[in-house]
Amino acid sequence: MIGRILRSLAGLVGVVAALVGIPVALWMLGGNPLPSTISFDAFRTALFTPDDGQLLIRLVTWVGWLAWLVFAVSVVAELVAQISGRSIRLPGLRVPQLAAAPLVALLLAVFIAAPIVVGAAAGVAVADPGDSSGPTSPPPSAGQQQTTGDRSVAAPTKNSPQKAGEKGQA
Repeated sequence: MIGRILRSLAGLVGVVAALVGIPVALWMLGGNPLPSTISFDAFRTALFTPDDGQLLIRLVTWVGWLAWLVFAVSVVAELVAQISGRSIRLPGLRVPQLAAAPLVALLLAVFIAAPIVVGAAAGVAVADPGDSSGPTSPPPSAGQQQTTGDRSVAAPTKNSPQKAGEKGQA
């Protein structure tokens, strides 16, 4: 249980690092991916003058920005799809979305399912998301009294088996 939560938190750190850290690294490596001015002369000069390595760095930076954009859009689309319960399929992004789906599901499990499981394990009243009647209490342990209607009935224990013909109310 703790290992699953730690893996999920590590996944969250990884996703945040990928969604925030990659753009920061790309910005530091290649600068702003959008040129300040767009002109045909600057494009022609970049293509026809001898290269000192800057063209390759810019190309790698652009590919990095494009890959990050595909990843970010896939994660956001899958997050929206899993939260809303609808299927969102983006054209051309099927494979990245399929890769993002288990990652997003793991992250959502930490923030949605884990508090419910931890609360139930601790004996805290837990609300069922599909039930509108409110929180439910954990079942009584052996030896505790159960109230049914207007009378109390002792919960059966391992030491007090029911006799044949008697019907217990649990």
